[in-house]
Amino acid sequence: MQQAKIYWDLEHYQQVEKIFRKSVEFCNEHDTWKLNVAHVLFMQENKYKEATGFYEPIVKKHFDNVSKLYDVFHLYNRSFQIQLHKSLWRGKKMRLWSW
Repeated sequence: MQQAKIYWDLEHYQQVEKIFRKSVEFCNEHDTWKLNVAHVLFMQENKYKEATGFYEPIVKKHFDNVSKLYDVFHLYNRSFQIQLHKSLWRGKKMRLWSW
């Protein structure tokens, strides 16, 4: 994996793919390996469809967790909007960015 990381940092994605293909028989059941392969394929512009084949099972497997995360984000965002509204209603100015 460290060798693959070196090539990844150099943006030699075809070489990273070759390294992953050598480890397929040992690692093909691990989601982390599949995700890394998907990323490498995605970075090679002509292999999006092949990358989808690696991404899709992982997304399906964790879909419930992703939808829960969306719900948490939605609640947090709604809470922030309410706080902002109350603060503006009271005449306070909230400083969101410091430029």
